[in-house]
Parts: sequence; C-alpha cells; structure tokens
Amino acid sequence: MIERVPRVDGPRRRLQETQSHDVGPLLRGVREGRGLSLSQLSRMCGLTRSFLSQVESNQASPSVASLQKIVSALDMTLGDLFQPPSEPNPVVRKAERRRIHYPGLELEDELLVPGMRGKLQVMHSRVEPHGSSGDEPYVHDADEECVIVLTGALEMDVDGIEYCLDEGDTITFCSRLPHSWRNPLDRTTECIWVITPPGF
Repeated sequence: MIERVPRVDGPRRRLQETQSHDVGPLLRGVREGRGLSLSQLSRMCGLTRSFLSQVESNQASPSVASLQKIVSALDMTLGDLFQPPSEPNPVVRKAERRRIHYPGLELEDELLVPGMRGKLQVMHSRVEPHGSSGDEPYVHDADEECVIVLTGALEMDVDGIEYCLDEGDTITFCSRLPHSWRNPLDRTTECIWVITPPGF
C-alpha cells in the first residue's frame, strides 16, 4: 500500500517556501545574530571589512572559496543557510524547495532534501551563462560528491585536472580536493550535486 503524504497548502506558507534568498543578507543575519561586528568577522576569516560589507549588501561578487571562509569563521556551512524547518517533512515538493541565490556567481541552488541532518546533501543548481565558482578553487569538509549535468555543460577543475561535462555526464570526486567549475555556454546549465556527508 502506498502512503500518501498530505500536501501542506495555504498561500502564506507557500509564499515563504518559494522565495529565493540572496546569500549576502543571510550572512549578515547570522553574523548579527551571533553578536559579531564586521571587524571581528574580518579578523576571523582573513577578508577585509569593506569586502565583507559589500558581500552582505550584495555589492560584491565573492567566489565560492571566499564564501567558504566566511561561513567557516561563523562555524557553519553554506548549506546551513537553507534554514531547514525544525521538523522536516520527508517529501520536498517542487514548489516548496528552499532556494539561495549567489549574486555575482550567476548561480541559484535549490535544496532537494528536507534538511541537513541526514547523510546526503542534494541540490539542484542553475548556473547562468558563463557563471562560475570564481577564480579560486575551494574545498569543503565532506567525503565525496557527485555532479550530474541535466542540461547544458559544465567545466570542472578537480585538483588541477580539467573535465568537460556535457548533458547526461557525471563526475565523482573527493570534496577535500581543490575544485572549481564554470558554465562555458551562452545558455543556462542545470545540474544535480550529491554530497556526503553534508558539508557544503
């Protein structure tokens, strides 16, 4: 017998769940919530106060590597910014995916799992034309990740080796190896990232 999971309807809840949040204001909220000044965070992550201020106001375009430094100083991961509910529903409806937009990277991530407490972090990414992770490779504290290109193409650099992925291609690698990526096309690339354990 198939168990039917009831939908949680209501315009107010649906509006909240479908909003796409910019990463800058989310970072500012975390910093202020922990009682840290920009100067203190600057000393903790090794980035200038003026740059952090521009990131928080979406006036600067940080690389993924810079974002990793910021969230690490805040003792969190980028995935923590998705703010999962305290009692997650095991079903994630397409219209209710939590989204984060990274200005400057031309990237939007959607979380496909209910939260970050499980053994998998699964995200759907839309990388706009020529969007990239930035010039500096990054690492994160996970064991392994797999990228599946759904549409478009993705150029991956993993530990200095370049891979060109087309639609339907996949790549699996250790998350602790320096890696970066870019969309070489004039159209949007969509891909799925599977990371275990959650560490991005």
